[in-house]
Amino acid sequence: MVAVRIDRAGRRPVPRAGLASVAGRALGAVPPSVQVIVGIISVQVGAAFAKQLFGFAGAAGTVALRLFFAAVVLMLLWRPSPRLGTRVLPVVLAYGIVLAVMNICFYQAIARIPLGIAVTVEFLGPLSIALL
Repeated sequence: MVAVRIDRAGRRPVPRAGLASVAGRALGAVPPSVQVIVGIISVQVGAAFAKQLFGFAGAAGTVALRLFFAAVVLMLLWRPSPRLGTRVLPVVLAYGIVLAVMNICFYQAIARIPLGIAVTVEFLGPLSIALL
């Protein structure tokens, strides 16, 4: 049986919308064409910034830094319920590994070929799906 909290007026309290929920609704209000343009700009700027770190950390180190800061931001915005931890953890770890391998491959390409060509090839797949 689930316990339901009742306030003094005899009503159920309205649950507060989480930050992720509010962000999702706000993102839904943005036209898809603007989302694609923002995605293109984000990929280009992120790759240009990452290339500047290659001299300091190398391609694999840059991926590690990117994943670390992404994890920090994600934990600040969305904290999973402790009871979901054991079920969700394998999925999150698998996703993190796939993301790391994908980024290492992409950053190794950036280290070897011109930035514009590498980013364009990387973005052709998602852009094709968005256009379809």
